[in-house]
Amino acid sequence: MNALEDPRDFKTVDAANTLSYFTGKGWGRRSLKHAKSLLSGIFTYAKNLGVLDGVNPVQGTIIPRKAAAPAETHASTPDEVVAVLDVLRRVKDLDQRSKLQAQTAVALMFFAGLRPGEARGARWEDYDGKTLSVKRSVWRKHITDPKTASAAKPVLVIEPLRELLAKLREAESNPASGPILRGMKGKPLNLGQRSATPKTTALPIRSLLSGRASTP
Repeated sequence: MNALEDPRDFKTVDAANTLSYFTGKGWGRRSLKHAKSLLSGIFTYAKNLGVLDGVNPVQGTIIPRKAAAPAETHASTPDEVVAVLDVLRRVKDLDQRSKLQAQTAVALMFFAGLRPGEARGARWEDYDGKTLSVKRSVWRKHITDPKTASAAKPVLVIEPLRELLAKLREAESNPASGPILRGMKGKPLNLGQRSATPKTTALPIRSLLSGRASTP
């Protein structure tokens, strides 16, 4: 790509060439759409500042056809979840608390429909034994509100998850507050760390966290 000294010289063909360049770098269609949106936003902002007049040059840009389409997300089935929970229960090289944390992480995603960040943000004070109030999402060290308004509503905790929560709570000396999934220092457990789960089940669990439950 060549540097452009004056944005007023930027044309639709330049935007198309920019997207083609990144396609050649291996960017997929989703990333290219984000890049196009960002680029278009820059020129919209420039128009509002009076730097540019006329049509936004990015609006008519077409995403290259050869760009890779996003991979389909696999939605986990009940049988797959039960199988993973059973594997976690029988793992020999993991202490009981870690087993229960791994099982509970999977159960929160599947049986309660939580996103990974919402599971990390779940706290004991949000759980009354029957429902779990989803009040926050934790990404790395950042705490935000749940992704959608509907996600912030209390969710019913069904028996398989309720049983795991009871066992985990007992294993951690019955805490009244704090993260349900917590690390050794008391902070939310990093679900992306392979050390949090046995190596033999790390990949299935990660796919469960992203796919969550399938609808029959």
